Amino acid sequence: MHFLADPRQEVESEMVELVNAQKRAEKDAEASKKFDKEVWQREPKSKRWRLCDLREVQVRRYLLSTSALEFFFFTGHSCFINFDQQDTRVIFRRLTTLRTPNLLVRELLPPQELFRRSNVVTQAWIEGHVSNFDYLMLLNTLAGRTYWDLNQYPVFPWVLSNYTSTEIDLENPLNYRDLSKPLGAMNQDRLKQIVERYESHIEAMGIPRFHYGSHYSTAGIVLFFLIRLEPFATWNISLQGGKFDVPERLFNSIQSAWSSSLSNSSDFKELTPEFYYLPDFLLNANDLPLGHRDGVKIHHVNLPPWAKDAADFIRIQREALESPIVSQNIHKWIDLIFGYKQRGREAELAHNVFYYLTYEGAVNLEEIEPEMRTAIIQQAKYFGQTPSQLLTEPHPARKQQKVPRSLCTETDAIKVFRLERAGSKSNAVIAIHLNDRDVVSVCRDGSHNAFEWTSAWDDRLAEDRSERNFQPFAFRQVDADTHTIASDPLFITDKNGNKEVCVAITPKGRWMMYGKRWDNSILVRSLNSGRIAQTVCGHDGIVDCLAVANPSGRALVSGGRDCRVAIWGFVTEGTRTFVGVRSGSRDEEELIDSDKRSPLSKKPLRYLYGHTSWIVCVAADTSVDCVVSASLDGTILVHTLIKGKFLRKLSLQPSPPPLPRKPQSQVLLLPELEENSGNTAPDHATHIVLSWRGDIVFSTQQNMISHFTINGEHRASIPVSSSVTCLGLTAVKSELIVATSGTICFYDLTQRLHRIHRCKVDSSAIRCVSSHRLPSFLRDVVFCGLDSGHILVLHNGKASVPNIDALVY
Repeated sequence: MHFLADPRQEVESEMVELVNAQKRAEKDAEASKKFDKEVWQREPKSKRWRLCDLREVQVRRYLLSTSALEFFFFTGHSCFINFDQQDTRVIFRRLTTLRTPNLLVRELLPPQELFRRSNVVTQAWIEGHVSNFDYLMLLNTLAGRTYWDLNQYPVFPWVLSNYTSTEIDLENPLNYRDLSKPLGAMNQDRLKQIVERYESHIEAMGIPRFHYGSHYSTAGIVLFFLIRLEPFATWNISLQGGKFDVPERLFNSIQSAWSSSLSNSSDFKELTPEFYYLPDFLLNANDLPLGHRDGVKIHHVNLPPWAKDAADFIRIQREALESPIVSQNIHKWIDLIFGYKQRGREAELAHNVFYYLTYEGAVNLEEIEPEMRTAIIQQAKYFGQTPSQLLTEPHPARKQQKVPRSLCTETDAIKVFRLERAGSKSNAVIAIHLNDRDVVSVCRDGSHNAFEWTSAWDDRLAEDRSERNFQPFAFRQVDADTHTIASDPLFITDKNGNKEVCVAITPKGRWMMYGKRWDNSILVRSLNSGRIAQTVCGHDGIVDCLAVANPSGRALVSGGRDCRVAIWGFVTEGTRTFVGVRSGSRDEEELIDSDKRSPLSKKPLRYLYGHTSWIVCVAADTSVDCVVSASLDGTILVHTLIKGKFLRKLSLQPSPPPLPRKPQSQVLLLPELEENSGNTAPDHATHIVLSWRGDIVFSTQQNMISHFTINGEHRASIPVSSSVTCLGLTAVKSELIVATSGTICFYDLTQRLHRIHRCKVDSSAIRCVSSHRLPSFLRDVVFCGLDSGHILVLHNGKASVPNIDALVY
């Protein structure tokens, strides 16, 4: 293999290591070929995608050649395919002539034009409606970075600089990295050497001057950080000729990685996105043989003292990324990586010039001799590629935002307001729905009441900042529907003769669905008009639980006594598209109801199997493409929402040891079996919540609360003193709300279910909870529906509430 003559020997120890690693792999050709053959045999030889699912196609570089296409689908998936360069545009043109009704952009646009057309997202980020993490992911995607190519993996910044203290204050600017400088310019002693070398560099062989020979994002850096995860562990082994690298070069400590990036003359690596959402990559869950260093086994990554565990580290990292300090400065880092300081004179002034072959368009491979082309490709393959430049002027700064306050920020200030209602005291409130405009409550008899927040929430009336004069709660009744289900014989009843109803409400409060009907149907009712809009049947047993997939509200999940979970397509805002089924497809034509006013698909989009007993509770979220379902026999299953693919089974807490086996002569003694049958009845989940971050929390019949991650990691389990009547999540920080008979408790999901606050609110059982962050106030509000028919409001504001009694029934 031929490599370019390189005048940067004194600054490229990392490159030499990678090249040597490649040479070692070549020497062990037999092992490598055997490994590659095994991998190939495991992978499918072909794959198909439905054209009606195709949402977007973007051109990509692959090893310095603009020859690849990345396909994005409405299912949330993507694929990356490299073609011959002359075929790329031909294939794309051919795609546009086929039936691709949902393809958003029908031309291949350069990255700068894509960024210009995404100005609405940039503006939303400036206004604070898009998180820093999501915006950086968008910029990475527009600039050609992709999870499919290790050489162009998404790049994220180090944001913290303190990895030694036992505690960390995220409001202290001294704990943050200077985002206006590249990593190579943060150590003044090292920068001085870099500048001296840059200024003394003599351009030879057409190689322009550069500050850094090593890059901040390479395939080697990605494999270095993610070595404990598959498939990166396998790729590490492949790169090293069938074994892991020597222990001294493996990722073993956050503090060491940060220190090396500040001081090592050839180490300028930034981070990968996993540092802000995935604690799993810090854990050696597969017990990989990573060797020993200084006599100590290399296992999990050593974390900073201020992090209790991997999940806590990721939580603090994410909070730091979204903090006001980073929000006010992250645009400076964007200028360095994606913007006007990436190239040219501004890059030189910012000490941000990398080796010329890392930049897009630096060389045309088609015009280079084959031998030299191979050498240049190897350079790109191992030494990094700079993202495509998105803008040539300074990126706008983010507006200073008020930080939303959780209800539990000041637990001493939490107040409970009781809202009286008229009518029967036995008519329990079974559901409450909140959004920026409405408060909708549903009673057991099927009646509902809708209220609007009054202008007390308007910014125009919030100019008087006095807490004394500001009214946090004021409502205006807009609907008092008296329709009940008392006369509907199809709803099942409890032992007291009361109707048993399970309901679900869409995110914008437009539709309400009822279950628990003897004909196994689901009743859909309009909350605007009160009319029955639709009745659908998809189960062979009574539907005992319903859940709308938040936050989009584009799917309804139902669980029935036929041991099946059904996914229904839901129409949103007048569109006739269902989750996982795109418009223009034959499948959709079979699902659309002839009545244009019907919001649900005529039949389920798909069924989820695996349960062998009645389904008792379900939860779903489109953000994580996940459905969690629990059945009466204690089984808890996790599936994907869009494809219905089974992911994993979650376990309840270990049950007590079984009773000793009876002697043979007593096996058929029926009275004795009946006497002990209660002791062997399986525990099961009674309520489930699923957060947008992938937290799965459920309560059990034996008064336990358990917390799992979406990847199946058991985070914590705690006992509670009495039966849990409902679960919920706060709107700002997704703290867990646990309601029992008249008591509300708040738990921190990031601290292994650490209890934050407990308050006694009423003597009546709490049937439902709902939380929302109200505009202009930036605080959580929690509404609780009681078995007695009352509603309680929990709020940590200090204002008086003169109009609170306006919410009556």
